[in-house]
Amino acid sequence: MADKAARSFDLVDEKLAEADFFLDKLKDSSLNPFEARCYFSAFVSAARSVTFALQAVMKSRVDGFGEWYESKQEELRQDPLARFFHDARTEVQHMGLNLVNAGRVRTIDGKLVADLYFQSSTLGTPLKNAPPYDVVTSCTRYLTAIVSLIRECYEVFGAAIDPRQYLTEENFSKLGRTIEDAEEEVFGVRGWTAVPEASLESRWQMLRASVSGSEIGWIFDKYLARPI
Repeated sequence: MADKAARSFDLVDEKLAEADFFLDKLKDSSLNPFEARCYFSAFVSAARSVTFALQAVMKSRVDGFGEWYESKQEELRQDPLARFFHDARTEVQHMGLNLVNAGRVRTIDGKLVADLYFQSSTLGTPLKNAPPYDVVTSCTRYLTAIVSLIRECYEVFGAAIDPRQYLTEENFSKLGRTIEDAEEEVFGVRGWTAVPEASLESRWQMLRASVSGSEIGWIFDKYLARPI
């Protein structure tokens, strides 16, 4: 059932929102090295979990996802920043290491600001594969790439994961079904929206207003300026 897959996709949305939460906390804690390291560890775990959740929800449930995601995985493998965070998660979760070990404090408009940098646990030893940015910028760029991936998933597979994209005249026409079929699926009653003077378009709108859709549009707007 398409709506079953759509409910499960909430797991992906929640992990994306979790990564965003920890990134915001990381930005606010730059002057406290211990807090910053804690939030970086949490961010890496949450951000890497987004794609794990995506595969768990979509694989073997949605036609065409496997082929589509294989190409996306290859793009991530070729991306130095994605590879860095892949390795960072392994070191954080499986080895207990934390790569945020350097910083620089400066003053901007009379306010102290700290820039955090990746460095090995050995004092003064840089990481060979570290991004050429500070920690916050690197995390923001990485999360933006993950957000873009999930946004594209909504574009390609929206009817299978988002009830409001599923319940459209265009989608049901492709399935060889009618609005009465949609009404029966949602309410168990055919003709539920057939009120006097209601157009077909307004009936579909009533159907969509009766279900919960994706609640993650704000994060697409925040990182991509492209809500659903």
